[in-house]
Amino acid sequence: MIGYSYHESNDHSNAFDYIHQYFDAAPDSILIAKDFILLADLYAERQKIDTAMFFYKVGTELEKDSASLTKYYKTLADLAKQQKDYAERAIWLGKYYVSNLKSTNLDLFNWGLAWFQVGNYIKSDSVFAMYIDKYPTQVFGYYWRARSNAAIDTTMEQGLAIPHYLKVVEIGELDTTGNSKRQLIESYGYLAGYETNQNKNYGKAIEYFEKLLQLDPNNEQAKKYVQILKETMAKKDTLTDS
Repeated sequence: MIGYSYHESNDHSNAFDYIHQYFDAAPDSILIAKDFILLADLYAERQKIDTAMFFYKVGTELEKDSASLTKYYKTLADLAKQQKDYAERAIWLGKYYVSNLKSTNLDLFNWGLAWFQVGNYIKSDSVFAMYIDKYPTQVFGYYWRARSNAAIDTTMEQGLAIPHYLKVVEIGELDTTGNSKRQLIESYGYLAGYETNQNKNYGKAIEYFEKLLQLDPNNEQAKKYVQILKETMAKKDTLTDS
């Protein structure tokens, strides 16, 4: 109780000393979740993140209160972010999202993004599929499913990202606010590349590049590709005529 009292009084140094004395003296059988959480808090305040996470995890194993568990899951996710351990962050964000009755679209987005950042594109695709199910009119789920599948299908041979990029275009072109501009530019570029390299449909590729240039007129790479594709089509026409 002395340790808890010092902590509530913001005297974390004495709190740390007394809680350690308690852990040294107390049998494991009487330690409760909040004891481990308090020790975790104290380590976190000292920026001993690995040790803090260890005690938070022990605390979550003992905790029975669902509201407290949700809070601890979020804390563990935040600490994992500090460590740039996105795989660990994704695990705790998932637990946080599932356990939190007040979860938001941002919570779901952050969970999927954490899997994407660690390179687990199958899991990020799965989470963003959940996002689409819950928020079908928003562009973000489709966009990040597209990016996840593009990372899985790096050669474009399977066309895994195509339906998702097409959906980004469908929704983004209806967005009069301009908030979807970045997603549209990427989608047009990817779709143009697919039409060029996989379908050899140079006319369709040019259409996508020209849409891209309407949004990004100074995109020199898109201009170059349009010129190359037009020259390629002209050569084909010449060969056909001859």
